[in-house]
Amino acid sequence: MALLFEKLKDRLLEQLVRLNSHFEENFFQALCLEIRIILAKVFFKEIEAWLLEQAKNNLPVAYGVLAKLYLEIKDFENAKEFSLKANEHFPHLAVWQDIINEATWDQFEEENSSASTD
Repeated sequence: MALLFEKLKDRLLEQLVRLNSHFEENFFQALCLEIRIILAKVFFKEIEAWLLEQAKNNLPVAYGVLAKLYLEIKDFENAKEFSLKANEHFPHLAVWQDIINEATWDQFEEENSSASTD
């Protein structure tokens, strides 16, 4: 299992480098989907730590991937926080504001649905 994770990290690193130098929203969405479906359920903590490390190692697009990952698991505060961090490095991309808006809306809906069931 550890060898599989190492191979996956190598491939993900190549994709992060590509995105960091030439951002394409479709490629970003595909990468996030791949992480969510294939990796996050098995290796969530490892992926989270690894993406943070990559972001600190001059691949700030990893913050955006983390934001999307947090949004998927309904961790809205972290989704917004990491979208803001990605936006610091790529302010010209609307995708970060889209994640913040989606997280804000989803959080609002979740809070209202739980309040109505109380």
